[in-house]
Amino acid sequence: MLGTLRRLNWWQTLILIACLFGCFVACLALWLRSRGDLEEMDARARGLGLPVLPADIVFATTAPARTADWSRLLALGEQLKAYADTDGAKWSLLPGQPLPAQLAPHHAALDQAQVAEASAILARLGDEPVDANRDLSPAAKLADASALRRLMRLWCERIVLAAPADLPREVDAAAALIPIREPPGLMRLMVATNLVDQWTGAVAMRIADLGDRTEDVAALAERLAPLAPAALAPTWRNDLASLRGFIGDADPARIWSALGRDGGG
Repeated sequence: MLGTLRRLNWWQTLILIACLFGCFVACLALWLRSRGDLEEMDARARGLGLPVLPADIVFATTAPARTADWSRLLALGEQLKAYADTDGAKWSLLPGQPLPAQLAPHHAALDQAQVAEASAILARLGDEPVDANRDLSPAAKLADASALRRLMRLWCERIVLAAPADLPREVDAAAALIPIREPPGLMRLMVATNLVDQWTGAVAMRIADLGDRTEDVAALAERLAPLAPAALAPTWRNDLASLRGFIGDADPARIWSALGRDGGG
């Protein structure tokens, strides 16, 4: 046998390699098209009460008015700019750090009508669930996440600038940017963690000015706490279900587009 192989011409060798490669491709195609192992795992997951596809995930019920409010708030987040986001601003909100001289003038120069509109929306939203966008990661929209982070930077600056009488209102408004969402996804959880981090830093800078509202703010922080480690298990489950759905029937180009990126091969 070895002697026969050694006597093969170069073109015979190429034909042999092509045949072997063709067998490999055929076997790979058969494996990719088979669904027996997926169906077995789906059945096992459903038996454990886990979501398998996005359709199996229970979303919070959100009234159309709240959805419209949330969309408008994100649009305002594209227009209102925190001092930390201005060109040349080398400042981030850290407890114990002095406030820059240009912080208050920057906020005074903002479109106050837009600020008042955003503040009114936050007051209406409170901290109840908001599911304006029912895409879970990996199709969570990066533009929405960026708008929320910008709004939180803006409102944290409002917290550190607020007069003592206005401080509780600004603290509550900033907390409303961190809605307790159901179900969480990895993208949502990462964004929420960033928002909570900013919020707690701003509140820490004004803790001495909260007075008799200190316990209320502590209770608010306790309600936001489940967004952190305890949310990881359902987050992973929901994302796996979402990814499973994408692999099963979604157009990759649509997923990349939802992420705000080019691609989809």
